[in-house]
Amino acid sequence: MFELEPHKVASILVWATSFSGMFSNGFVFCWVTKMPSMQNPFGGIAKNQSLTGFLHACGYFFFFAPMLYFDIKAWKDPSVSSWFGQLENTFYDACLSCHLLISLNRITSIWYPTYYDKIFTEYRLLGHTTDTQARNRRIMEITFVTQSFVQAFIFILELLSYFVFVNWTDNKLAKFALKTIAWVMVHSLDGFIAILFNKEFIRKIYHSKQRLTLRYSSSPAKIVQNADSLNTDSLPVDAEKKL
Repeated sequence: MFELEPHKVASILVWATSFSGMFSNGFVFCWVTKMPSMQNPFGGIAKNQSLTGFLHACGYFFFFAPMLYFDIKAWKDPSVSSWFGQLENTFYDACLSCHLLISLNRITSIWYPTYYDKIFTEYRLLGHTTDTQARNRRIMEITFVTQSFVQAFIFILELLSYFVFVNWTDNKLAKFALKTIAWVMVHSLDGFIAILFNKEFIRKIYHSKQRLTLRYSSSPAKIVQNADSLNTDSLPVDAEKKL
C-alpha cells in the first residue's frame, strides 16, 4: 500500500489550505469594490484585509509547501527562510490591523453614528432616504457587525490553537495542524466568511455558475444547428444529383 511521508502529507495540507485562502480572498478583493453595499469605508477596509489574506496564502502556496514537499535545502537556509517568515508576519500583522479598523468602524457605526462621518470618510448619495432604505441599511449594518464578530472569533480560536491547544498533544502532525495549518486557515476562513455574510457575493457566484451552465448547455444546440444547416437544400445541384 502506497503511503506518503509525513512531511509530504503536511505539505499537501498546506497547499490545500493556502489555495482555498487564495481563492476566497482573491474573489473578495476582485469584487468587493463592485458591490453596492460595499461602497463605503467598511468595504475599503475589507478590500485591504482580503489583499493581505491573499498575499499571506500565496507565500505558503508558492514557497512553504514546495519547500516542504520537495525538501528544498536552499530555501530552508536561514538567509532565505527568514525573509519568508518576515513577509508572512508582515501580512499577518497587516491583516490584524485591518480587523482592528473594521471593529472600530462597526463600533462607531452602531453606537456612535453621529461621529461616523467625522472619523470615516464616506460618500453618500444625495436625496431623500425612504423608510425601506433606512431599514435595509440598518440590516446591512447589523450583518457587517455579525461578520466582524465571527471573523474576530475565528482569530481568537487560532491564537488558542497556536498557544494552548498545541500543548495537549505530542503528535508531530497534530502539532503542525494546530499551529501552521491553523495560521494559514484563519486567513482562508476570513474570505469565506466575507462571502457567506454578503448576499451580493453569493448572487455573483450563482449568476456566474448560471452563465457557465448556459454556455456549456448551448454548445450541443449549436452543434445541432450547424448539422441541420448541412442538408441537401444547401448543396449545389450537381452535388444533389450525385447523392
